[in-house]
Amino acid sequence: MLALRVIRGATRSVVWRIVRRRIGSVEGLENIPLDGPLVVVPNHASYFDHFVVQVVVQTLRGRPVWFLTKRESFARPFPRLWATAWYGIPVDRDVPGPDTLREVRRVLGSGDGLCVYPEGTRGDGGPMREFKPGAFRFALAHGAPMIPIGLHGTADVLRKGDRWFRRGRVDVVIGAPLEVDSTLTKPEAAQALAGSSRAVVESLVARAARNAARSSAIPVPPAADAVDASIVRQLTDDGRIAPAVLRRLRMLTTVVGTVERRGLDLRTQRIRLAALRATRWRGPVRLVVAMVIRGRLARLLGEAPAHPLANYLLGRWCLAVPTALGGGAERALERFAVAAADAADPTRTAMASAEALQRLGRHRQALEQLRRVVAETPAQHPHHASRVRRAERLVGELRGAAT
Repeated sequence: MLALRVIRGATRSVVWRIVRRRIGSVEGLENIPLDGPLVVVPNHASYFDHFVVQVVVQTLRGRPVWFLTKRESFARPFPRLWATAWYGIPVDRDVPGPDTLREVRRVLGSGDGLCVYPEGTRGDGGPMREFKPGAFRFALAHGAPMIPIGLHGTADVLRKGDRWFRRGRVDVVIGAPLEVDSTLTKPEAAQALAGSSRAVVESLVARAARNAARSSAIPVPPAADAVDASIVRQLTDDGRIAPAVLRRLRMLTTVVGTVERRGLDLRTQRIRLAALRATRWRGPVRLVVAMVIRGRLARLLGEAPAHPLANYLLGRWCLAVPTALGGGAERALERFAVAAADAADPTRTAMASAEALQRLGRHRQALEQLRRVVAETPAQHPHHASRVRRAERLVGELRGAAT
């Protein structure tokens, strides 16, 4: 519906800015699956919970999270438009009707996320209510992982009765997917999860509260790993990212890195996104931006000379820039030699090294690197097929050149 898209488009940047300014820390981002449906089960103390969950999960996955929302919120025209635009699904809290169940099937069947507050209603920031089994029934019926989330501070940012957001800090801890007892029937398992998951979410809320009490930055290397995985999945075969996706991923790095601004891994991801953005520019502007990126990488490597991804990015920079301006294949190889220690993606650097060796006419060494790419690229890698296909094509070209 056009009106819903207009409302969402007109308010998205405002909502994201409000959330970003109030996020303290995000821990456990690596526990969110990047693909497929999922059911999120957080504690519920404020309407602000909706926006925090939406921003954190959507910026990582690129797919919306839908919320079961009390039917009373849809009674009047404007609140109905707002709730629907921001992914609300009306529900009778006592007995979900057929229309609600139909919407849940649509959401999970399409691979989107569903957020169900297992307390059934909003609390006041104090002890959580008993959990109801509805969220777990939905997840079990569709084979969706259940992700517990602990939110701390949302009740202070948007209190009951408030019409606008207060200043405050919200800390988020995302738990590992809840385990299901395979010996139970689905109704029994849902009931068991309703009893056991409350303690899990309580522990996550307590951890978020401890994070909020820390005065120093919270190291979040797994968050940087999650950002890296999200970037890799969005890259096209020619190493580009769509502008809308690029904006979302840049937002993701600011959301998860609000507290830990100086973390090397997240800083590297930000530089990587800046470099991807620069590939869309032309002329002198592109050259100026390239030199700025070179300076940012140099400063980061001054702090951590052996950082694998930073060395890889600088190697790629050298391949793209003439020798007279500080680039060139020889300098690229020096960086790739350091980056080869990157266990997260062992053949990424091998592929880049092969390109540099090919430019230098060292075809035998290039062939060795390409054979490694073909043999060692993990089958589950998002770009396994395209990377192997490209390596095999280059192998054919080098063999032809040799003959």
